[in-house]
Amino acid sequence: MIFRNLKFNIISFIIFAILLQAFASPVAFAKKKKSPRKKSENSFLKKVKIRTDLGILYDDNVINYSDDDLSTYDSQVNPDRFSIKSKDDVIINFGLSPEYSGKLFANRNGSVSLGAYYNFFVNNDVKRYIRFSLRARQHIIKGGYLQLSYGLIPSYYYRNYRPDSAYAEAKFSKHTFGAEIGYDITKYLKVDLSYDLQLKNFNNDFNERDANINSLGLGVVARPVSKLKIWSGYKLEFARADGRHNPDINIVDVSYDAYIFPLGIRYYSGLSRTFKPEFYSEFKFRQTK
Repeated sequence: MIFRNLKFNIISFIIFAILLQAFASPVAFAKKKKSPRKKSENSFLKKVKIRTDLGILYDDNVINYSDDDLSTYDSQVNPDRFSIKSKDDVIINFGLSPEYSGKLFANRNGSVSLGAYYNFFVNNDVKRYIRFSLRARQHIIKGGYLQLSYGLIPSYYYRNYRPDSAYAEAKFSKHTFGAEIGYDITKYLKVDLSYDLQLKNFNNDFNERDANINSLGLGVVARPVSKLKIWSGYKLEFARADGRHNPDINIVDVSYDAYIFPLGIRYYSGLSRTFKPEFYSEFKFRQTK
């Protein structure tokens, strides 16, 4: 029954995306004589694109537990320690993102986009969450741009911890503020420098885990052909938690430093004007201290 409903949800979402893009496209408007005002409105609509995303993933360890924790989960010795119904799961990602591209400031090109993304865990409803995003990019010189972004996750289940004699669910909200500058060295090669600030706020039982996370990254993007993108880079990440200087030995300090090396590839298929599927894969090496 779960998979039958799942199939229905996927088909409904695809139909909705097709209809939404069809009505957003200027082709959907009847070819008739328009007043100057309507021409202006249509000109605006031509600059608006609506991106829809649908992803299906399989994760064999949705909480990222250690081998010892997974053994404890399998043995069911302490069931109150876990809120998940299965250690693996199928995850369906739905996304909708309208974007406007055109002249913004100083008669230079730019873009503004909004986004809403829902992550549906088939078996573990406690892990389901939604993410919102806002991004603005402005070209400031030829081949160079400045980008500002904001992201919000209202509530995200992390895992169960024991603040006292009983286990409780640790959840947090997260605000992410980002800034990025990029420059096209050549037609096929781009570099960018980025800074992100994440503010994590846990529920009251776990205030010592509240943290500010600063990250600084350098990225390189290559497009050897129009339908292929390859990227890599290096990122430093520093997390400092509220429990860092607490003298209580029972308070955990979750501060860390991390070093991240990504390597990814994306292919743009462009099957039609309405459907333009993209296929990508990314590998990340992360070392945390």
